[in-house]
Amino acid sequence: MRNFKAKKTDTLLNILMETMGFKSFSKGKKLIKSGQVKVDGVEVKIPSAEIKEGSSIRILERAVKASTGKACPYPIIFENEHMLAFEKPTGIMTASPDKKKRTAFTLVKNWMLEEGKGIQEAYFVNKLPRDASGIVLVAKNAPTFKVLRDGWNKFEKRYYALAEGFFDEDGVIGKRMRKSKVGEEEIVFPYRLMSQGERYALLRVDMQKEQFSEFFSVMEQKGTSVPGYARRGKANNPIGRLGFHFFSIEVPVGLNKTELIKTRVPRDFLKLVKHNQV
Repeated sequence: MRNFKAKKTDTLLNILMETMGFKSFSKGKKLIKSGQVKVDGVEVKIPSAEIKEGSSIRILERAVKASTGKACPYPIIFENEHMLAFEKPTGIMTASPDKKKRTAFTLVKNWMLEEGKGIQEAYFVNKLPRDASGIVLVAKNAPTFKVLRDGWNKFEKRYYALAEGFFDEDGVIGKRMRKSKVGEEEIVFPYRLMSQGERYALLRVDMQKEQFSEFFSVMEQKGTSVPGYARRGKANNPIGRLGFHFFSIEVPVGLNKTELIKTRVPRDFLKLVKHNQV
């Protein structure tokens, strides 16, 4: 912990800015709102709270760590005090039970801890196939993780998928039956045609459950394979990666409030559909 006394009467935020040497007010506000600051033994979460000269201020050690100034390993799409969303690139695992393994999550988690974001632990919420790209959510505390995981299959999630062949403007992919604990389950994936090229199409696919392997398998069986995927034989891989990207999810961020987290269509997807080349 770090202890010091206020040299003058001022707001808690101003005192921290001067004492800690923060370069932005947002960093000071996050520190206070995260519950890391106590004044005369009482936790204070209001940045504008007036602090009297001589008051004793205590900051937990994990919050004292100065920012290294390093950028997050991957683009941050959304962040608040409870969660962070970043865009995973293709070619790296999302996460692994082996904490020593290099994954997208461990790289972002280590960066979060190094940057002094007032957290003790981070939790990955969702996984993507190694060769897919898109949104990965990280919870900054256990309660947020529970809310996100418990409601995950209820959130509206959308993906961009490349596919060989020609498609109607709107439709459903699938209708394959499989056995489950409650009997037979119909697997369907509603889609909208976003762009149609001479050989490839760009689809927007709705997928509440993360049935990635089922989706790729159904597409392959229909003769409309997703580039980069092949369960048997050699994959058609014109862009050097899996043609699948998690681009949109709406998550709760407060009482009766939601946040729509989105990314753009990967450029190589658009280029392949339009020009049939990368």
